[in-house]
Amino acid sequence: MSTALLSTPRTTGYDYVPVPTYCLTAPAEPQTARIVRGAVRGIAAAYCPALIETARVCVSDAVADVLRSVKASRMEVAVSADVARMTVLVRGDACPPVSRHREVRTSEAPGRRLTLVRRLSSTSGVTWMWGARKEVIGKQVWFELSVASAVAL
Repeated sequence: MSTALLSTPRTTGYDYVPVPTYCLTAPAEPQTARIVRGAVRGIAAAYCPALIETARVCVSDAVADVLRSVKASRMEVAVSADVARMTVLVRGDACPPVSRHREVRTSEAPGRRLTLVRRLSSTSGVTWMWGARKEVIGKQVWFELSVASAVAL
């Protein structure tokens, strides 16, 4: 068996630049949406001002969806941003765990959840978090906004 040695390291041409990430933990209450909107507005203003209004609309939709979906005691929001894009993750952990089947309330509009996020973001997704007994223990909604594909509001 022989070992090969490289005389010089080879680069891929892609220079990784870490993107700053801001994290916010807040109680899962209706007022949280307003607080998170303000934080996201400040981050967008610092890195990508063209995305301020779109980011505020999308984060409101994501926070509202997580609050409706799980009985969370707290929410976590993570925002990564640079001059070209912004990625937002909204997470709520259920406490106590809720069953995955539930009745839809008449006040809810079926099929309209996250419509704004899907239409305004360049990409988005939802992740359900499951416990050991196959019960829902939380939900994550994430989306990415790109300056190149920004929608004017």
